[in-house]
Amino acid sequence: MNTLFSHITKVTKRKGADTRTLSTLRDCFEKVELYMGHRLRAVNQQRAVSKVLNDMRMRANQGEGLDEAIVTIDFKLNTEPKLS
Repeated sequence: MNTLFSHITKVTKRKGADTRTLSTLRDCFEKVELYMGHRLRAVNQQRAVSKVLNDMRMRANQGEGLDEAIVTIDFKLNTEPKLS
Protein backbone atom coordinates (compact mmCIF):
# COMPACT_ATOMS: atom_id res chain seq x y z
CA MET A 1 0.00 0.00 0.00
CA ASN A 2 2.85 2.36 0.82
CA THR A 3 4.44 1.69 -2.56
CA LEU A 4 1.21 2.61 -4.32
CA PHE A 5 0.83 5.75 -2.20
CA SER A 6 4.43 6.79 -2.92
CA HIS A 7 3.98 6.26 -6.65
CA ILE A 8 0.73 8.23 -6.84
CA THR A 9 2.25 11.01 -4.72
CA LYS A 10 5.29 11.25 -7.03
CA VAL A 11 3.09 11.37 -10.12
CA THR A 12 0.78 14.03 -8.69
CA LYS A 13 3.76 16.14 -7.57
CA ARG A 14 5.25 15.90 -11.06
CA LYS A 15 1.93 17.08 -12.50
CA GLY A 16 2.10 20.15 -10.25
CA ALA A 17 -0.33 19.20 -7.50
CA ASP A 18 -0.65 21.69 -4.65
CA THR A 19 -0.30 20.87 -0.94
CA ARG A 20 -4.06 20.65 -0.47
CA THR A 21 -4.32 17.95 -3.13
CA LEU A 22 -1.43 16.01 -1.60
CA SER A 23 -3.00 16.32 1.85
CA THR A 24 -6.32 15.01 0.53
CA LEU A 25 -4.52 12.12 -1.15
CA ARG A 26 -2.74 11.25 2.11
CA ASP A 27 -6.06 11.38 3.99
CA CYS A 28 -7.66 9.04 1.45
CA PHE A 29 -4.90 6.48 1.83
CA GLU A 30 -5.15 6.68 5.63
CA LYS A 31 -8.88 5.98 5.36
CA VAL A 32 -8.22 2.99 3.09
CA GLU A 33 -5.71 1.59 5.59
CA LEU A 34 -8.17 2.04 8.46
CA TYR A 35 -10.88 0.30 6.42
CA MET A 36 -8.58 -2.60 5.54
CA GLY A 37 -7.61 -2.99 9.20
CA HIS A 38 -11.27 -3.05 10.18
CA ARG A 39 -12.06 -5.70 7.58
CA LEU A 40 -9.19 -7.86 8.83
CA ARG A 41 -10.37 -7.59 12.44
CA ALA A 42 -13.95 -8.40 11.39
CA VAL A 43 -12.88 -11.53 9.49
CA ASN A 44 -10.76 -12.72 12.43
CA GLN A 45 -13.69 -12.15 14.78
CA GLN A 46 -16.09 -14.05 12.50
CA ARG A 47 -13.68 -17.00 12.33
CA ALA A 48 -13.31 -17.10 16.11
CA VAL A 49 -17.09 -17.00 16.65
CA SER A 50 -17.60 -19.74 14.05
CA LYS A 51 -15.06 -21.94 15.82
CA VAL A 52 -16.79 -21.46 19.19
CA LEU A 53 -20.20 -22.20 17.64
CA ASN A 54 -18.90 -25.33 15.92
CA ASP A 55 -17.34 -26.56 19.17
CA MET A 56 -20.63 -25.97 21.00
CA ARG A 57 -22.57 -27.73 18.23
CA MET A 58 -20.27 -30.77 18.40
CA ARG A 59 -20.67 -31.06 22.19
CA ALA A 60 -24.46 -30.71 21.87
CA ASN A 61 -24.56 -33.44 19.20
CA GLN A 62 -22.52 -35.74 21.46
CA GLY A 63 -25.15 -35.37 24.17
CA GLU A 64 -23.02 -33.26 26.47
CA GLY A 65 -24.91 -30.66 28.43
CA LEU A 66 -24.17 -27.10 27.48
CA ASP A 67 -23.68 -24.46 30.14
CA GLU A 68 -22.61 -21.74 27.73
CA ALA A 69 -24.29 -19.12 25.62
CA ILE A 70 -23.06 -16.65 23.06
CA VAL A 71 -24.27 -13.08 23.26
CA THR A 72 -23.56 -10.82 20.31
CA ILE A 73 -23.66 -7.09 20.87
CA ASP A 74 -23.32 -4.85 17.83
CA PHE A 75 -22.07 -1.39 18.61
CA LYS A 76 -22.24 -0.15 15.03
CA LEU A 77 -23.02 3.53 15.09
CA ASN A 78 -25.43 4.58 12.40
CA THR A 79 -25.51 8.30 11.98
CA GLU A 80 -27.81 9.99 9.58
CA PRO A 81 -28.07 13.67 8.86
CA LYS A 82 -30.85 15.39 10.74
CA LEU A 83 -33.24 17.19 8.45
CA SER A 84 -34.57 20.45 9.83
